[in-house]
Amino acid sequence: ISASVKKPVIKGLPFLTGIGKDKALDEIEAELRK
Repeated sequence: ISASVKKPVIKGLPFLTGIGKDKALDEIEAELRK
């Protein structure tokens, strides 16, 4: 996994819950598809 994918996980998930977490996971999936 590249740093560009790890970064949003480290920055985003700690303070996201519920729908926010789902959105973060969607963004990570979008990064993986690039």
